[in-house]
Amino acid sequence: WLLFSEIKNTRNALFFFCTTGLLYFTQILPFVFGLFTCLALDVSGTLSAPAVPGKSRYFVALKNLFTLFMLTAPFIALARWFTAKEGGMKITLTHHFYRLVELVQFKYIVCMVHREAVFAAIVGIALVAALSFAIGYRVRNSYKISRYDGFIFSLLFVLVVYLFFPEDFLGRVILISMRVQLFVLIMGVLCAACYLPHAAKNAMGFIVFFCFLILSFYRFQAMGKASDAVADITSLTAHIKPTSVVLPLDFAPEGRDAEHKAIADANFIFCHATHYLAGDKPLIFLDNYEANTGYFPLVWKENVNPYNPAIKCGPGFEAPVPCANIVGYERATGVKIDYLILWCFKPSLLQDPGYQYTAAQVQNGYHLIFTSPSGRSLLYERNIP
Repeated sequence: WLLFSEIKNTRNALFFFCTTGLLYFTQILPFVFGLFTCLALDVSGTLSAPAVPGKSRYFVALKNLFTLFMLTAPFIALARWFTAKEGGMKITLTHHFYRLVELVQFKYIVCMVHREAVFAAIVGIALVAALSFAIGYRVRNSYKISRYDGFIFSLLFVLVVYLFFPEDFLGRVILISMRVQLFVLIMGVLCAACYLPHAAKNAMGFIVFFCFLILSFYRFQAMGKASDAVADITSLTAHIKPTSVVLPLDFAPEGRDAEHKAIADANFIFCHATHYLAGDKPLIFLDNYEANTGYFPLVWKENVNPYNPAIKCGPGFEAPVPCANIVGYERATGVKIDYLILWCFKPSLLQDPGYQYTAAQVQNGYHLIFTSPSGRSLLYERNIP
């Protein structure tokens, strides 16, 4: 948008239109934040521009706003249609000031192991301190509107969303605190980049880069173990026939290494890891939750939807201790489940009341055909009379 504001031509307009479309279809929150930021930058840019004789700056501002609206109108219309289809926003505003502590901790950058938390907090403290210093430096130097003050206006808008919006709207959990925290800090970085003295920016960059190296060290260790675990899962590929219906039962969504120690104790990175098996052949995985949401480009046919509440068993087949109503699903849909995958199953779970119903169905309807080299992945095939 800044590029188009400087040089208004067809090429830049098309570039802005296309990237805005990509942003909308990626996720609706960054689209809204991006749109507001463009609006704020246009206002601050117009108000800070030197007066031109015979040309009203307010007329220029309205002209730019109209252009912005025309370039984003199709995606605004799609956003309105989408929210209406989902039942409306349904937002109840209330304060969540505890999120300020999570902001300083940079809680949601911790994505592999809890050992990352200390260095994530150093990054969060550095960014919040840099932002505070940058705004103080900006106010102390001038009270006039600056071209890049739109970033401050946008930061305030994103901060309001972060502090007052609920975790869920549109009738489902949107994970506001997790998603928006990153945008607060992104806007903070942009403000710091615009207003901080050069030496202060270098100091902040050094601190953040040092923490990046430490975080990378921890994550490379975890990713190495995760890669071995995925290889363990994909060893099942050769034993599954194409176009089969597969139900994975995941007993360790955090992942387990060959010694059965947790791989990512801060994140469930192995949720749906079995889907790697479909990279080599067409398979239907019944734990495809995205097809049950209504807004991904894949939708379960209602008569075979495995998330139908009528055939749900206990907490469901994606719970920490999965409960699957295999017989009920087959009776209700007429679809036979060809294979079951048990990831990190422990024999002690046979004593768990929540799993005993599922265990009986596995024992009566399936037989074990393959065990991965480490024993973490078990493949069961349906008994055929």
